[in-house]
Amino acid sequence: MHGDIDRLVPVIVVSGELTIAGWSVGAEELTGLPRREVEGKACWDVLRLRRADGKAICAAECAVHQRALAGTCAIESRALLRPDVAGGREVSVVTMPLDAGSSRMVAHVLIPAPAPGMDGEQAVALSPRQLEVLRHLEAGLATKEIAGELGLSPHTVRNHVQSILRALGVPTRARAINRARSLGLL
Repeated sequence: MHGDIDRLVPVIVVSGELTIAGWSVGAEELTGLPRREVEGKACWDVLRLRRADGKAICAAECAVHQRALAGTCAIESRALLRPDVAGGREVSVVTMPLDAGSSRMVAHVLIPAPAPGMDGEQAVALSPRQLEVLRHLEAGLATKEIAGELGLSPHTVRNHVQSILRALGVPTRARAINRARSLGLL
């Protein structure tokens, strides 16, 4: 995976043999599973996607994967990712073929549903200082730069950032900025 895409988007690259060949940082954040633990394993055994009615999406004989290898994109909305782990996480999955030269690969892009209680109507309570930190994040400043601008220690800034991420129900700074914009905070 490459650059910002690796950090921002949960992407899983799957080989023609249904084994995980790529696992973005975004996928690590969404699933809690590090790359070293999943690469080379069967995708269906790691993701364990299920429809809302409980029917398995992921299986050893995956029709979605086969259609993607044939060039067809698919979208599965309202899938439950790893339902055996803390009840799972609702996601939408976009599956598409990858042009990897002679290798036959498929990409699964996972789009997380908002965290429970985090719909667009939900009020988000951020302190004035957290809003200041958020504005500095939007400006692209790093933790040390924000600390210098606000006269805080980097540790305090990191604590504010973690509180912001929790309040907005997102795993990354970039998603916090997007979420804050959608809520009219920025």
